[in-house]
Amino acid sequence: MSLIIYTAVRMTGRSKASMVKEALEAKEVLGKYGIEVISPVLKEGIKPEHELLQAISDEQLDIEWKKDKQFVRDCHVVLDLSSASKYRSEGAVHELAYARYSLFKPIVRLFPNGLGPSVTKLEDSVIVQTLDEAGIEIIKRWGTRYQRIMWRIRERIFWKWLRLLRFQFIGFFR
Repeated sequence: MSLIIYTAVRMTGRSKASMVKEALEAKEVLGKYGIEVISPVLKEGIKPEHELLQAISDEQLDIEWKKDKQFVRDCHVVLDLSSASKYRSEGAVHELAYARYSLFKPIVRLFPNGLGPSVTKLEDSVIVQTLDEAGIEIIKRWGTRYQRIMWRIRERIFWKWLRLLRFQFIGFFR
């Protein structure tokens, strides 16, 4: 099985054509490294039309959110394409949190102009400036099942979580 990533992106209010172009570019660039890309843009069948994607109903949002969470469960790594742009997304933020703090999956953040001092550097797995750099880092760190298992064992968030549980348990008796 190949390494699978999910791309977290903002969709609502963006040009459909630019979203499809971005998704296809990610699929092409990361595909060079043998990485399979799950893109919500492509999975939902967004057409490359020159119009903005409109908000959907609450009922439809509930359906799409469940699908997106399943995509996050199915992937090995989450790649955030929305962080450095004006297209920041609440949905993408929740996908990242779900992947990182609930499923203990690696998060790769794309910041084309780099990133100064930031908590992002402390909490996320890798910060990159290009999709090629993302592909190289993803394969280098999590390219095999063994690497992914060892990362989870070593990853500090797992141990922080256990330590937090211990302190909460002790605090319960104070």
